[in-house]
Amino acid sequence: MPIVAPKSESKQFELATEGPHVGVLADVIDLGQVTTDRGLKHRIRFLWLLDDTDTEGRQFSTVETFNLSANEQSLLAKRIKSMYGQLPPADFDYEKCIGVSRLLIIQHNTVGDRTYANVTGVSKLPANMQPMKVPATYVRKKDRKQ
Repeated sequence: MPIVAPKSESKQFELATEGPHVGVLADVIDLGQVTTDRGLKHRIRFLWLLDDTDTEGRQFSTVETFNLSANEQSLLAKRIKSMYGQLPPADFDYEKCIGVSRLLIIQHNTVGDRTYANVTGVSKLPANMQPMKVPATYVRKKDRKQ
């Protein structure tokens, strides 16, 4: 008789509402070489914490994943330009973005049976909005015990 693992149900987390949110870049994670549909790519991930919490009081977060490329046509270079108003220099250290607070536009996107809250836009905060700070209790992924 075959032994087959049951399909596990993945938890659908609450999503931040669509629209504008103040966010802070809490982590930049080096994913290393990742196999993509276009071959092996060096990728990094931005983890943003948002100004809203779920029904259990946990702060909403969202991630963006990029190919590690300084090419001006890359999504990463375009994201840095939207954050700072200019393209990054070739030797830009992306970890220095940690702690930057920006106005994020969140949009819900459905893939298969899952819905995600994705960042579709980033801009500097208007003068009347308070920036966020990374909570003192936040531990970067690279500093967590495995």
